[in-house]
Amino acid sequence: MGEPVKIVDLARGMIRLAGMTEGEDINIVFSGLRPGEKLFEELFSDKEAYEFTHHGKIRKAFFRTLDESFHGQLKNLI
Repeated sequence: MGEPVKIVDLARGMIRLAGMTEGEDINIVFSGLRPGEKLFEELFSDKEAYEFTHHGKIRKAFFRTLDESFHGQLKNLI
């Protein structure tokens, strides 16, 4: 996904690319979070678990089941 970019830096860059000056031609207004907006995105829910794949940056997600511990114990017996 690349490196994180601050929205304010992106806005300043767009203002410069448009040939304008921040504060003179256009202002940046900080309005805060709106209803439903998030500061970060959760990659997995509480109902999911994940395991790493052979590639270190890729994870495989799967739904947890109520009897997940039973399956783990069963695998240990086999």
